Amino acid sequence: RTCFTFARFSNFWLSKVFLPFRHTLVGSRTHLIMMMKVVVGVLACFVLAHAADDCVTGTETLDQLLEKEYALTDQDGDGMVTRQEIANDLTANYDTNSDGTVTEEEFFTRRACAFGETRYEARFVQATSSDGEGNFNISEILVSDRVATKDQIIMYNRAIANAFKNLSCVNTDLTADQKLDRIVADNDFNKDGTVNAVDIAYDLNNRYDADGDGQVTVTEWTLRWLCAYGDSIEFASYVLNQLKQGATVIQASDFSGPPFDAGFPVAAFRDMNKRRYADFAASQTGAVGK
Repeated sequence: RTCFTFARFSNFWLSKVFLPFRHTLVGSRTHLIMMMKVVVGVLACFVLAHAADDCVTGTETLDQLLEKEYALTDQDGDGMVTRQEIANDLTANYDTNSDGTVTEEEFFTRRACAFGETRYEARFVQATSSDGEGNFNISEILVSDRVATKDQIIMYNRAIANAFKNLSCVNTDLTADQKLDRIVADNDFNKDGTVNAVDIAYDLNNRYDADGDGQVTVTEWTLRWLCAYGDSIEFASYVLNQLKQGATVIQASDFSGPPFDAGFPVAAFRDMNKRRYADFAASQTGAVGK
């Protein structure tokens, strides 16, 4: 709609103002340049408006997709990507309701079309790029004026794609029972039928704590949870917030002492996580109903 409005205004300006008086206007060279800028502006508007329709065919290689993503971001073609250009891309191609925030669903819709990503791949990319937080607040991106080169951007995006693949992340729908089976298996390290402090410490230190500093950050937690169980970023955050109880990170020592030393029978641990899924679903339904 904005493009058509701009186009109608441009047509009026060209036909009613510029052309009839082109011989009498002072500085005709200047006005010619103005006319050219108007035409370019109209074309640019339509290019941006229809960029999101440029869907992949499914035959593209990873290199081709990385080049495409870079080209869409480096809008002025100067070989550098600024925060403003990233914000422009998110605004034009991701934020479909123009509320200034790119949600998980908006992000997936765009990534599926433009880069052929599955929902699980898109979640992994979004979680990595948002420090595990999920939604992008576009205005916050503009706080920094940092720039990156083409090589840096492509290397970063390639690393994310390779990490998803090399970690053997979930890339298909799992049933509730399949997720619960995986959660139990990951937390009963010694397979003795009990989940205790030793089991939890092993899981956190070996599967979540990617940099080995003894602490699990929001990003580390979210990426591991998405990769292992295929849940949404929002649910991964929901679980983490229950565990860290206001802290900025979690660590194995948080799960020492009672009742963790004695542990939980795996059946009880499974039921605990089943209730967590149910409570989250109920909270989402409640939010919708408000």
